[in-house]
Amino acid sequence: MREGEYGSVYDRSGPGQVALVRAAADRRRAERPNPLKILLIEDDPADARLVEAALTRTMGGVDLHVAPTLAVARNSIEEVQPDVVLLDLGLPDARGLDALTGLRSELYEIPVIVVSGDDDERRAIEAMEMGAQDYVLKTELTGRMLARSIRYALERKRIEKELLTAARYDPVTGLVNRSFFLGLLEYSLGRSERDERPVHVLFLDLDHFKKVNDSLGHAAGDELLRRVAGRLRRVVRNSDVVARLGGDEFMILMEDVEAGAVANVAEKVIDTMGKPFTLSGCEVFVSFSIGVAGNVGDSADAETLVKHADTAMYRAKEGGRNRVEFFTDEMNVSVRRAFDLEMRLRVGLRQRQFELYYQPIVAQGSHELITLEALLRWCPDDRVDCLPPDRFLSVLEQTGIIREVGDWAIGVACAHGRRWRSELGLDLRVAVNVSPRQIAGRDFADRLESILDRSGLPPEGLELEITEDVLLERTRGNLQTLSDVRSLGVAVAIDDFGTGYSSLGYLTSFPFDTLKIDRAFVSKLEHSRQDEVIAAGIIGMANDLGRKTVAEGVETVPQLDTLSEMGCAAAQGFLFGRPMPSDRIDELLEQLPRTADGRLQWARSSRVV
Repeated sequence: MREGEYGSVYDRSGPGQVALVRAAADRRRAERPNPLKILLIEDDPADARLVEAALTRTMGGVDLHVAPTLAVARNSIEEVQPDVVLLDLGLPDARGLDALTGLRSELYEIPVIVVSGDDDERRAIEAMEMGAQDYVLKTELTGRMLARSIRYALERKRIEKELLTAARYDPVTGLVNRSFFLGLLEYSLGRSERDERPVHVLFLDLDHFKKVNDSLGHAAGDELLRRVAGRLRRVVRNSDVVARLGGDEFMILMEDVEAGAVANVAEKVIDTMGKPFTLSGCEVFVSFSIGVAGNVGDSADAETLVKHADTAMYRAKEGGRNRVEFFTDEMNVSVRRAFDLEMRLRVGLRQRQFELYYQPIVAQGSHELITLEALLRWCPDDRVDCLPPDRFLSVLEQTGIIREVGDWAIGVACAHGRRWRSELGLDLRVAVNVSPRQIAGRDFADRLESILDRSGLPPEGLELEITEDVLLERTRGNLQTLSDVRSLGVAVAIDDFGTGYSSLGYLTSFPFDTLKIDRAFVSKLEHSRQDEVIAAGIIGMANDLGRKTVAEGVETVPQLDTLSEMGCAAAQGFLFGRPMPSDRIDELLEQLPRTADGRLQWARSSRVV
């Protein structure tokens, strides 16, 4: 950004004052009645009288002010606040286009018409390129020509300002937009380096904003954004800049303030957002996750500072949301590691380094092996052992790679399921975990149907396991997606039930077949009366809803017996076998005895580890 581009007031105030000063000037112009205020910068009194006479004949009374030099003109612009400036290029203290250059910052928002005695087409074009609205020759000057030139200049400047506003400000909230904010930040960092004053950036993200759009509609969402912007303006200083980056992301630029004061402002933001908003007759509560980064001791550019604040914001989200985190060098190292891991995962996808392991799910009572759950593993070339999903799954989801990897996993599991069914004559089902990112969008059911067609697995041979996060995110869209999945004949299970934040009310509206009890409740069944009550409550509720239950993490026979007494339909865990690759599953299927009707039966003596 060039020095002075935003006007001389920028040198005396913080960047947040720029828009305020401009708005005030616009209001004064709108409220000011005729006559039109014109500043003529002309050192020849005879020429000045000629211009005044021409204007009087064609435009009636005009409020004309004359400045004979460039120095006087600078003071007059601030005092008079003219609607238009007529500029002669032959001034005593500025010759030629130097006069236009010398007043560029002061005339940034005021239309300028050059009135010159020099009939030089090249100079006229150059003047227009430098920001003049018109170039009029004194030798051809008439009142009508000058009046027409002024009207056109005012209209062109008005259109130019409207386009500039659209380019710099967010149309929903009226706040500075991303590109203008980055320009202001670069300018502030330049001044900071020169004056040794700190600059801080706050990156703010509205928590669960999508729920407002999904439940109340986009119009209510836009209204919420406008009201949030209003609260942010009231919290910060007049010299601070508040911007909307897009979606539910905002930023604040603060100059010449220490970290402690920045933290106080961030806490005020969190406090003011704690009060409800009333939208469409409903009270809506929102919160911000805030990341803060400063340039203290660092010569970071604008993009780097924003990236650091963004990193700190994500750490705030990971820490539970509705909180503030300051960027640290340790976060930078963590981000770098995550980036390196992302690159390795992309390479792993191309080089087919992912594998599926399977774990048995056994029916209570009959001990029939009914399902094999597919579990993702990553086997990079530099490791002997494959890595479990807790080592890389979050990066897959954050980067969106999960969509491609997830579809691959469904395809491989379906192919294995079809082989076990056709070659071994087994009525087995394969279960595959899917993430919220994977099913987002309206094409998931279509992709799933295509995968089933290619694999040859009948839909009833597949079950998709979702977490409670799917119930929380994009509720309306996910409801339709899961309904489409079940209409294909594919079963749906809610995984790790009881550890998330979903409402029990979702269970009555979301289509699912099976509820999987999280291992956290199963592991303490023998020692905790509370966990036993919770497990029994989940099983009873599912049974009353006509849904099956599967207990995860079963490791002992007493746990299995207790769950059986509670009415749990099936169980999975190390008691039946650890997750194993498909070739080991082939061995397991050969070992297990069959019932008279050909079904596989797990006996306590046939445990596979």
